[in-house]
Amino acid sequence: MGLMDVFSHEILLRRNKLIFESFFTHPQVVFNEAVASIEEYHRYNRCEDEQVNINGVPSSTRPSMSWKPPPLGFIKVNWDALVNAKKKYIEIGIVARDNNGNFLGARAVTKSVVVTPKVVEAMAALEAVLFSKAASFFEVILEGDAKQVVDDVNYVTLNLNTAGHFVEGIKAELQGLRYASMVHVGREANNDAHCLA
Repeated sequence: MGLMDVFSHEILLRRNKLIFESFFTHPQVVFNEAVASIEEYHRYNRCEDEQVNINGVPSSTRPSMSWKPPPLGFIKVNWDALVNAKKKYIEIGIVARDNNGNFLGARAVTKSVVVTPKVVEAMAALEAVLFSKAASFFEVILEGDAKQVVDDVNYVTLNLNTAGHFVEGIKAELQGLRYASMVHVGREANNDAHCLA
């Protein structure tokens, strides 16, 4: 039943892309994306079950630094990245939820490249923006625990540091959304995306 719900949503997105962007998506691609979304959802839930206790502290007694829902009508997209320098790859986790905390989608990306942690986090932030646009989330609050990247995105002038081309790409992609803000949060509030990565 869950697959049918996700498949219906993917069909609606396919329709919207065809009507508004004149972009045709092959039905097999739509089906594959629906299956991938379900697999990511199950991966997310397995991870969430494993995170019942953090450092031996039951979830009911955790401090209030945990995830907070967005305002009505907004989608909150959390993103995070991990670097495995030994195996030479990075993992990116993205989780979207609505103002009731309902799961709307997730994405897990693995790339066989190792760069600086700041560049990796900037890559994750860009993936989160592209995910939001692809899912037709137009009023989005993007949250990540990489303060330098969030500060760079929110800084008005041209960014010329090592992650600059990703940061400038994020700024350009954010222009395509009706409302978007990028906010820094602590690791506790970003645990779902961290867990998925």
